[in-house]
Amino acid sequence: MELSDFILDSCKVTPGFEFYPKKNKKIDVKELIKHLTKEGYYISKDNSPFYIHVKIKEGEMTIFSSLKIIIKDLTDEDKAKKIVSDLLILINKSLLVKWITMKNKENILVSACLLGVNCTYNQSNNLNKKIIALSKTSNLIPICPEQLGGLPTPRTPSEIIGNKVITCKGEDVTKNYKFGAKETLKIAKEFNCKKAIFKFRSPSCGSNLIYDGTFSHKLKKGDGITTKLLKKNGIKVISEKEYI
Repeated sequence: MELSDFILDSCKVTPGFEFYPKKNKKIDVKELIKHLTKEGYYISKDNSPFYIHVKIKEGEMTIFSSLKIIIKDLTDEDKAKKIVSDLLILINKSLLVKWITMKNKENILVSACLLGVNCTYNQSNNLNKKIIALSKTSNLIPICPEQLGGLPTPRTPSEIIGNKVITCKGEDVTKNYKFGAKETLKIAKEFNCKKAIFKFRSPSCGSNLIYDGTFSHKLKKGDGITTKLLKKNGIKVISEKEYI
């Protein structure tokens, strides 16, 4: 991979740059973290199975498993290109980084918790073996909109109240949910996903039924923030309950 294999764009939310690979790629994030650490990169603690936060002199760099790279708090395009070029040299020479070419299979977005990732509000998961079995015939793209929106794990439970997402402590986290939804849509477009299997009832991922905002486990008709955005953009979203 070289710099010419990427499309450069400016960050939409903060000063910085985004680099998108022109072809679908997927890297082994755990192995890359090991190699970056060995080479002296400072890896922050807030990471997930599908992205890495790296502290750099110029700000912060986020590397996604799709090899999308974001550099925040930087306005010098040449410096951004140099940072990414140096990173790619490291990646290309490393035998620890495993490339997965995604061909001849349908790409499906899946709530990461359904694949066993401990990313729910209480840092647990909703492992579903039937959905995992789909990996034999499809490429499953794990996603957690709450984490992509900048919320921590564990985090305070939230529900949709009116047009806002509010925690049980009364904090408005709507911006985080909307940002996570937009990032999820970007990933869906990058991988040409036409379908998503999301967690039932979630304020992000719920499809057709979500919690009613009273924190009493009662349900109402409606979609989560991310689900609503994906459906608006022509992506079919079903819950794990509908799949089973």
